[in-house]
Amino acid sequence: MSGAWQGTAPDGSVLNSIILDDGKLWLVGLLNGSPSVQVSANTEASGGSFRSSDVRYVDYGSGRFFSGALQGTYAAGSSITATLLLNGAQAGSYSLTPMPKTTFDYDRAASLSDLAGSWTSGKTRILVGANGAVQTVDSTTGCNSNGTVAPHASKKNVFNLSVTFSASPCALPGQKLDGIVVTWAAGGQSTLLATALNQSASLTLVAARQ
Repeated sequence: MSGAWQGTAPDGSVLNSIILDDGKLWLVGLLNGSPSVQVSANTEASGGSFRSSDVRYVDYGSGRFFSGALQGTYAAGSSITATLLLNGAQAGSYSLTPMPKTTFDYDRAASLSDLAGSWTSGKTRILVGANGAVQTVDSTTGCNSNGTVAPHASKKNVFNLSVTFSASPCALPGQKLDGIVVTWAAGGQSTLLATALNQSASLTLVAARQ
């Protein structure tokens, strides 16, 4: 079931999902190019079925966090159908298909040269060094963060992300978030997608190379 997957949510959000070889699932929904939802979960898959009992779901529209579960079926390299349960109630059904390798090649080894450089996400500038050091600066609030990226242990085209925000005026002062980063090409433009969270906060950035 591991790989890169895509689909469309009932509200029109474009779903982009990475399922790592260890079963860790990350999913970001983008509505009109802006993050609408973030999902993370540890999945267990066997014989065409999968499940998770530790879903973390973030609704960026309301800023609310939910706990939940996933259950569904999959055909390796072909399709995923999942039902999401939040607070014990069914919250939606989703269908995913493989992301085209021409857009994102999950099986290619990660290379820091794909990330190194300067990216922008709205008023936020993201700087990635050749050594994996990361800095973000918000030109509106003056908030900044520092962290690192490193290739995931699976040796797939995914980077681990760890980032810690500075003190005030940051909305998440001193908080450390962990997640993943990927980059892909579509329409001749490079895009960076970073998503991370902790027990009480989350972050998702969609950025274009400067």
